[in-house]
Amino acid sequence: MQWLSIASDVIGVLGGMFAFFAWVQASRIRKDVASERQRQDAQIKVILRHGSETYQLPVSLRRAELTRAELLGRLGMIPIKKDDEGKEQKRFSIAYFNSKEFFERLNEIILGSGSDVLIIPCQDAEFNQFNI
Repeated sequence: MQWLSIASDVIGVLGGMFAFFAWVQASRIRKDVASERQRQDAQIKVILRHGSETYQLPVSLRRAELTRAELLGRLGMIPIKKDDEGKEQKRFSIAYFNSKEFFERLNEIILGSGSDVLIIPCQDAEFNQFNI
């Protein structure tokens, strides 16, 4: 019966070591989750720029919310000026959203950390289409 005592001691020691390593791993995961949550909550400012004129969207986006669709939706909420005939335009248009640089910058911001700024360069007509 002495072998049963030795086996139970070995199992107890191994169980304690396993519990310790599990606790260490859980602590690492908890720390990683907290830092990822903080990274995703970082505020991203969106600025329309034409020359020296700039317009910052009134509400910043969280990194977790920053997608092309969300950005287009937020910009779509800005009132648009009426055209020469007095009719409201249906939708805004900014050529930068169809460029490779836009998608690369968007990915940089999404994968980055800390607060960041997305500057959207506009032509004169693109910047002035908004009723700011």
